[in-house]
Amino acid sequence: LERLKTEFIANVSHQLRTPLTNIKTYVSLLKKGRPEKFPRYFSVLHYEIDRLARLIQDLLDISRLDAESAPSPDASADFCDVWNSFWPPFMERAERENKELKLDLAGNVCQLLPQVYMESYQLEKILSRLVENGLLYTPEGGYVHVTVAWPEGDSQHLQLDVCDNGSGIPQTERPFVFDRFFRGAEAVETGLPGNGLGLAIVRELLDQYSGRISLESEVGKGSCFTVLLPLVQPQVTDGTLDDTSP
Repeated sequence: LERLKTEFIANVSHQLRTPLTNIKTYVSLLKKGRPEKFPRYFSVLHYEIDRLARLIQDLLDISRLDAESAPSPDASADFCDVWNSFWPPFMERAERENKELKLDLAGNVCQLLPQVYMESYQLEKILSRLVENGLLYTPEGGYVHVTVAWPEGDSQHLQLDVCDNGSGIPQTERPFVFDRFFRGAEAVETGLPGNGLGLAIVRELLDQYSGRISLESEVGKGSCFTVLLPLVQPQVTDGTLDDTSP
């Protein structure tokens, strides 16, 4: 435990130091730099501030997960409501980055109004982290394909697949992709943004609610994350189904 705590502090310190150093550098440039370069300086400052904000939010999420010993038995989120609020900004982002973001939503999913067993903000976090991760590792002109369907023979989950045609994940790195602060060699070498907490948060949220996530990947061809989201189950009272349950 002491070793893990030391590693955690070292990782957080490193993640904080880099954007803070860049902010300090560009504030200095604003004092003595040429005015025609100010737009670029402000762009970098906004980027680094957003990077810090994401790290702080991720650390708060991790802290909340560690503190919550058990999820609320009354947790419930309308999948389609959450989806409709989270999806449009990612479509706009994909268009800006010249990437194709495709959706295959089973026709009866929103008609049946599935209630996912977790809080709305937690469901939104899972969906956004996975799609954001796919866009991040997909090159310009590539695609991210999202599929939502009912898993065959399983009435307790809703299946979500997020697949891309990016660079893929090497076999040696796959066992660690859901570990806190883990970042693959490609991300480190190319300077891709991130802090190695996104997928860890996704897995730990799913573990908390008895959901599941798995990964299939091939180097040079892309990756596919498959998630089984737990559904709210009808409650049984005195041997009969309670129709008032979500």
